Amino acid sequence: MTTPFTLATLRFGAVQAPAIGVGDAFWPLAAAAQVGIAGLDTDIKGVFVNWPVAFPALQDFAAAAAAGRVPASFAVPAAKADLALPIQFPNKLIAVGANYEDHLREMNAVIPKGERPVMFIKPPTTALTGPGPVPIPDGCSQFDWEVELAVIIGTRMRKVSRADAMAGVAGYSVSVDYTARDYFFPKDYFFKADFLLGKGQDATTPLGPVITPAAFIRDPHDLTITLSVNGAIKQNASTAGMIYRIDEQIAAISQFVTLEPGDVILTGSPAGVGLPRGEFLHPGDHVVATAEGVGELHMTIV
Repeated sequence: MTTPFTLATLRFGAVQAPAIGVGDAFWPLAAAAQVGIAGLDTDIKGVFVNWPVAFPALQDFAAAAAAGRVPASFAVPAAKADLALPIQFPNKLIAVGANYEDHLREMNAVIPKGERPVMFIKPPTTALTGPGPVPIPDGCSQFDWEVELAVIIGTRMRKVSRADAMAGVAGYSVSVDYTARDYFFPKDYFFKADFLLGKGQDATTPLGPVITPAAFIRDPHDLTITLSVNGAIKQNASTAGMIYRIDEQIAAISQFVTLEPGDVILTGSPAGVGLPRGEFLHPGDHVVATAEGVGELHMTIV
């Protein structure tokens, strides 16, 4: 029987180390050598770059950890683990927008389904962050939330078909596409939206706390995703509500931009964002985002 596991990056003071999560503990990949498993990388991105070889090795390592064959001294209890951004850093962070009909309705937007979805790029090394603090951008008074299922790519794809697209997905994570609405919809501006200032500022795209391999997710189009602010549920929907399914997104993106191992795609957000109700985030707010079977991401607005 296959032992399920997750992928994470642990912080040990100033040092970070890749690990797998098995049961209620994390096991640094460096411990794999203790049971004769070689070739696992020194960071999670490297794992995805070598995914066809790394995944079987990770399965063996997870089975060894679950069976007690890895020295217990290597285990980090989940309750004590200091989890960082799990993948540092993807070559590309691509977001798909306007991908849930209920979200379009609450925004009073009518966007007929076309040949491809709305797609945009975020700066991966500066926009991405892990669990923990999320800063409100300077001058922003309308800081909003958007929970999203994140897709992590496991193979190079260029002009891939929908039929072959899902085979290139290595894993899934939870993300929040925080949006500075007053920057995104600037007044007296020639263009209707500013994606960089609205959605790409520093540390406004948390992801994690773990990555769950695709092999352990029965159907990514049948997952409940939620977001709460200070315990109050704001978003509660199913990924079945996507207008463009994940295979459509990957096929569309790869027609124009080559996808590489470790790249992250944010798949859109359902209804329940703050703007239609005039609700926005403030320092001290606690936000929790979840994706069923994938993970639970905790953040504090600062």
